[in-house]
Amino acid sequence: MSIDDDDKARRNLVVFCAAVLAGTWLGLQPLAALRTLLGETPAADVSLARAWTLVLAVLCYLLIRYHFSTECREARDQYRSLVESRGHGLGLYLAELLARRAVRTGKRAPLSNTDIPAAINKMRSDFGFLADFNGRVDMVNGTAQWKHPWELRLSPVIEFRSNDGKRAGSHDGLVIVFEWPTRAARWPILAAAHLSACVWSPWMPRGAPPIVLSLALLVVALTKLWQLVA
Repeated sequence: MSIDDDDKARRNLVVFCAAVLAGTWLGLQPLAALRTLLGETPAADVSLARAWTLVLAVLCYLLIRYHFSTECREARDQYRSLVESRGHGLGLYLAELLARRAVRTGKRAPLSNTDIPAAINKMRSDFGFLADFNGRVDMVNGTAQWKHPWELRLSPVIEFRSNDGKRAGSHDGLVIVFEWPTRAARWPILAAAHLSACVWSPWMPRGAPPIVLSLALLVVALTKLWQLVA
């Protein structure tokens, strides 16, 4: 599909949806509104149910044309990439927050199958002079690696500091694994990633109007048909 066809697919969808929605809001019958746009006299013997069915058929055709256009395909790829990037950023932020809290409090971190308190105790034993350490334990962000979309491995630096803030030692051999195994654990990150992608995607100013208008017309047409059939 050429660039001209892409522009026509988007334009035709927007004009069709806007015309039918405007005609409905003004109290015009859908078929009459379309025929008036074409400069023809509206037919009086066409039932409203058939008119709205025709509207739905034309809408589906225009949506399919727009869906398979190059512009829409590139926009979907861009959106998926942005969602993945935002999701990984949010997941990393949450994992570092939970890991740091676990290191400081000596408790297990949610979503992690790594026993952080036991790992820190092993570090103490590795450093003989830290065996009886009573100061603060903190975490400095290190490297992060996504093994698959919902498994993150953190390799932070664990610092042992005295109560007056002086560093007594550090260890960088700890690997903390975070997993989001269920949909319930994933949906907050996915929702935030999609919201962020919608707000920041450069395609939204151009791509949002046909989507919003199509959804609005779909709801109106189905509602009208339901009212006529029921």
